[in-house]
Amino acid sequence: MSEGMREKMAPYSRTEKWALIVSIVNSFLFAVLTNYADVNALLRTHVFWDTLFDGSIAHFYDNFAKANTHNCNLLSRLPLLIWYLPSWIVTKLSGGKSYTGFCYQMWHKLFLAVMFGLCIKSMIVICKHIGQQNTEVGKYCFLLMLVSPGVTLSLFYAGQDEIVYITFFMYALQHYVQGRKKKYHFWAIGSIVCCPLMLMPYMLLTIIEDKKVYSVLAKFLLACIPQWFYAMFFSRCLIYRYTSSDSFGEWYFTRNNINMGYGTFSLLAVSLILIFSAAYLYRPAAGNSEEKIKVFLYFSS
Repeated sequence: MSEGMREKMAPYSRTEKWALIVSIVNSFLFAVLTNYADVNALLRTHVFWDTLFDGSIAHFYDNFAKANTHNCNLLSRLPLLIWYLPSWIVTKLSGGKSYTGFCYQMWHKLFLAVMFGLCIKSMIVICKHIGQQNTEVGKYCFLLMLVSPGVTLSLFYAGQDEIVYITFFMYALQHYVQGRKKKYHFWAIGSIVCCPLMLMPYMLLTIIEDKKVYSVLAKFLLACIPQWFYAMFFSRCLIYRYTSSDSFGEWYFTRNNINMGYGTFSLLAVSLILIFSAAYLYRPAAGNSEEKIKVFLYFSS
């Protein structure tokens, strides 16, 4: 094992090795020594398994009373729901009731660490595929992600779950560059299910690839179907029907408004219109997935 590790670390310089060591130690300390409110909120997904086996899943939202109840969307929590099933079983068998202890938080952060590793793996596959098998690509994908303060703080200190839908979308892009379009759409839609904002990169790549308006519209509607069925199922619950989630879309587009005296407009909205227009006007070579993904990454940056 030590020989294999030594071989993998050989391409890294002394400075890069020290950066990796410092980042790994920091990540471990953040994970073990910190507690953040988001973790506690996510651990409440145990309530889902309680209501499912009680036969009251249609009234899941009756367990919450906040105005932004919809933020606890089970579709966005689906990967975590599956991950938490073993801990829910252990809790029930042991007669416990608290879901916010140290072990639960470590279980949650372990899930995020797994997603983080899978994200890096997909990034390496994508970059090698479009970078003519450059041996330096894998090295720097791993290095830049692991030593990023933003990633480290988000995952191991704050316990936030953005990495889940990012990983799903990176996995979708991996299948895209490998020519597996059905798997690409499955995982891309899975990413959108976890976070509706992922519709933007999904539709951007769709427009780069597909210039037929009816086809683009169909792919957009396909991505919306899971949430529509979800809303229909829980519409029988009054709390769900008469409450709403925080409007992240509105928050996202109103952070950069310019007052024109007679009204305001969003710089972000204008930028997106220009980017999507350029993507539609671009005509990539037919069947060239590598060219399309490069253009997509360029527009996304």
